Amino acid sequence: MAAADALFYERGVASVSLEAVAAAAGVTRRTLYYHFSSKDVLVAAYLERRDRHSRALLERRAVDRPPGRKILGVFEDLERWFHTREYRGCALTNALGEGGATVVVTTPITRRHKDAIRDWFVATCEAAGAREPATVGEMLMLLFDGAQTSAATRRDPGVARHAREAATILLRAHGVDEI
Repeated sequence: MAAADALFYERGVASVSLEAVAAAAGVTRRTLYYHFSSKDVLVAAYLERRDRHSRALLERRAVDRPPGRKILGVFEDLERWFHTREYRGCALTNALGEGGATVVVTTPITRRHKDAIRDWFVATCEAAGAREPATVGEMLMLLFDGAQTSAATRRDPGVARHAREAATILLRAHGVDEI
């Protein structure tokens, strides 16, 4: 799975063959097919793994921090990630954007992933006492997604700081002072 994850994230799911994954993993194609009956099954496993990892990071946000601070911390985490050489955007958004045959696999997984992150923002806004937490959560999700896309296309990690500043203004405007 680690070999598939690295190759798919670096090159995109459409351009990576099962043969390339098998070679990178140091296994035969037969062994790979034993565990993953098709490329779609492997792509789904890759995306599910990325989804679990991303959501686990949100859940591990410093539990002793006030909710507003947890939200801003997400944008700080993005900035650290954007500074890495490996960063090339949200893996799930990238896979969906490639279209092709795997779109049938990527669409429901990506939608579920994005909904879960938005729901985390909404719940955290609610815990922070924000007015209209569903609306604020949706706006934060747009900042979160937009920062990832902008940083990937423009190669500018500073985008995360601007998104964090916008999130601060948004939270304060909706009654969240403890940030």
